[in-house]
Amino acid sequence: MVSRTRTRVAGSRSPAGGSQRHGSSRAGSVVQRSSPSSQSTRSFASAPRGVAGLADSALALQRTVGNAATAVLMRDVVAPPTPAVAHTTAELDAMKLGEFHEFARGQADWSTNPAIAAADRRALIKVLEWYRADQSLGTTASEMTVSATRATNLTPQVRARLARYSAAAAKSHDTVDLTVKDDVTKAIDQGEVLEAVEPALGAAQLKTSMREAHVDRLITERGLANLLAYHQACHPSFEASGGEDFDDYFTMRYAEGNDPVALKAGLTTVHNFHRFEKAALTGLTTNLGKVPGAQPAALILHSSHDHNAAFHRDPNLTALITRPSFLTLLVEGEPSLEAIQGDVARLGRQFGRRGKITEIMVAGHGESRSIELAGDPTARGGGASQNIDLEHNKARSTKFLNALLANMEHSPQARFVLNGCLTASVAVNTPLAANPAAADAQIRTALATQPSLAAYTADLARRQGMDPNAFVGASGSFGQVGLVDPAHGDQMSIISAGDDQLVNPDKFEYVRHGINPTGAVRAVVECWVRDEARTRAKMTERITELAGATGLQQVLIRTLYTLALADGSLGGIQRLSKAAEPTEELTSDNECKRGGLSSAGALTWVDAAVAPGLFPTLLGGGVTDRAAHAALVVNQAWAFNVPARRGAFLDEVARFTCNDLLDFVDPRMLLGGLTPAAMMGEAGHEAGRLRMALLVLRSSAGAGAADPDAVAHLVGLLGAGPRFPAAAGLAPAIAGFTNEDAVLRMIGHDPDAAPAPVAADPLAPPPAPTPNVDLDGDGTNDFYVTPMTRVAGVTAFSGLRVRDHPDLGATVIKVLDRGIDVDVIGSSGRWYAVDLDNRTRFMHQSWLRLARVSA
Repeated sequence: MVSRTRTRVAGSRSPAGGSQRHGSSRAGSVVQRSSPSSQSTRSFASAPRGVAGLADSALALQRTVGNAATAVLMRDVVAPPTPAVAHTTAELDAMKLGEFHEFARGQADWSTNPAIAAADRRALIKVLEWYRADQSLGTTASEMTVSATRATNLTPQVRARLARYSAAAAKSHDTVDLTVKDDVTKAIDQGEVLEAVEPALGAAQLKTSMREAHVDRLITERGLANLLAYHQACHPSFEASGGEDFDDYFTMRYAEGNDPVALKAGLTTVHNFHRFEKAALTGLTTNLGKVPGAQPAALILHSSHDHNAAFHRDPNLTALITRPSFLTLLVEGEPSLEAIQGDVARLGRQFGRRGKITEIMVAGHGESRSIELAGDPTARGGGASQNIDLEHNKARSTKFLNALLANMEHSPQARFVLNGCLTASVAVNTPLAANPAAADAQIRTALATQPSLAAYTADLARRQGMDPNAFVGASGSFGQVGLVDPAHGDQMSIISAGDDQLVNPDKFEYVRHGINPTGAVRAVVECWVRDEARTRAKMTERITELAGATGLQQVLIRTLYTLALADGSLGGIQRLSKAAEPTEELTSDNECKRGGLSSAGALTWVDAAVAPGLFPTLLGGGVTDRAAHAALVVNQAWAFNVPARRGAFLDEVARFTCNDLLDFVDPRMLLGGLTPAAMMGEAGHEAGRLRMALLVLRSSAGAGAADPDAVAHLVGLLGAGPRFPAAAGLAPAIAGFTNEDAVLRMIGHDPDAAPAPVAADPLAPPPAPTPNVDLDGDGTNDFYVTPMTRVAGVTAFSGLRVRDHPDLGATVIKVLDRGIDVDVIGSSGRWYAVDLDNRTRFMHQSWLRLARVSA
């Protein structure tokens, strides 16, 4: 804060030493204008100080001035006196911050203890003031010790870094998910890392891709400068949802000893160096030194998009790059299709035979009519427009593909490989008509007019005089596969040992042997149109073969084929093919998370007519490799459309903590049958409803307005007590998510607030808070203030009177000059309780201005 005079004695004057504006009704004035309320105040102040006497006065006041006025006047009614507690500096230092806060709540005037040295007192107040200024610290810093915290001196830099740590540990916004810790030094170190990487990489990207272990590794390796230099020089992407990008960065930088900044000078067309093995990068450097034109040139056009690390550090790609019979180069992570097109032309002229490239591989996540390639993957909208995409970017994509083909050899060795999932499958995305015959016609039209990306590219090649059989795409999804075909002169290809029909143009063979559910059922649609009887026979053979299978993808194919044969309509089979896409990744918890391929949001795509036949099988005991959260997201999606499934969903919710549920249940998605009102109103399932109420409350409160249904549910669980009963099950639900005080504040029951001053019975005395200050210094607490720890500056022009009670008729102790700072320890009505000369005194709020939290 701005430097001003802060004193406990200096700058004050005796009670006779001046006044504020004469005639003012403000608190420090000499002359007070008479009013009924001020008369009542003075009369009330002179009443007996015992609780019984105050209660009698309250009843009399209620009869004369009414309940509202009585509520104001009864603010200094307290329960019977209690012993004051004094702690030494050493005892306070030994406390945890949460314990210190609780102690100072119950003994608001703790700082008036004369045994605490002035310097220690100042430092302790600073710690408490900081801790109380940010509610998230109650969750994230409560286990840190007072001594360790004040040893940091809480400089502005330390505060800023602890704020970064706290926001991450409290999960108050998108950033790295940190755990709550008791080590303040480690928290500061983690905050320093976030302070640097959040602006550079983007907090939302870090939420997806960075783990706490990566933050700690940067601290251990003292590697923050290296990471920032890499980001600045190479513009890499860190997006893999399992943290693989940062895992691979540490492998590259510290295990392999590769410095990407140094490599960038030679490998100018590579950006995400961490995604490639050292041998691959060495091979690329070696290839750049080969004699141009002496060998056939091969070019890998590699996507910068890789949300699940499917392409990371692929040894098959290394083998492709290091083939001795080819000069293989790599273009990866470029910002646009045009930039890649320019690279292809330049590299072809420089390294190709007669200026042409023999082989091209496009590597990226694929779909029927698209493959990811260029652009910034952290800006999904902008990045998507840079993909090869026949649905949304056809003209630009066609121009790009033609340019690639124009830079290729027209020779028997020419090869064009789409190293992406499903690029040779045909997906029918047209909304189907309700009439079966009309739906059948729609599907047949789509199959004829919407060719796969592989077929479309082959047709473009045919028009340029190239052999369309040189073009390779995949009928299904796949992981890392062989990319070198030794049976055909080490040419590039896609070779899957587990899915040997993956690139076979004969789709009937993929119906019979394919292992990817989406690709297999899409192949069924294609083949059904051509020969229904043959397709049925292939499906029946496959069902028989998979009779005892327990792997999710095999069970999924068996179930989808069985349902398709029973339905017998082309429209029904098409709906089943759409159901395969979001369900086939239920083996991966990463894909079950919000935004994943098998998230609850994606699963809501499953047609309501398909779900009853499909979901029970996926949830049954016959599947052995289902992800831990699979039943949670399946039941969530099912309950979205079917109210009868809400109970099953809530039972799954009850199996997890709120902290775990954050990644899988998105309160913003709760529409349809999953509104907060519906969830809170579901009978039974208390543990699940509690967790849903907490998730909804936190999400809605963060958006500025706590959801009333969630608040009502939690208030009902709270009952009449100041704390949730153990039977409510709050503690296990909020572990690592928040704390009870934060929940109470969000539902309007702030634990630091004074109890409501008027009881339900208008003629009964109000509930009495437990005294927490010792006004007369006799070792007994005899007054209550709402605790707070702040600094306030005197703003009165001619001095502010300090009184021994929060009352205009109370004794004046001192007069403080304008500009003096005082330590506020609490409030009582319109008065601040301040620490002055080791005693609790009172000053009217009208002439004090709270400063920002002091540094």
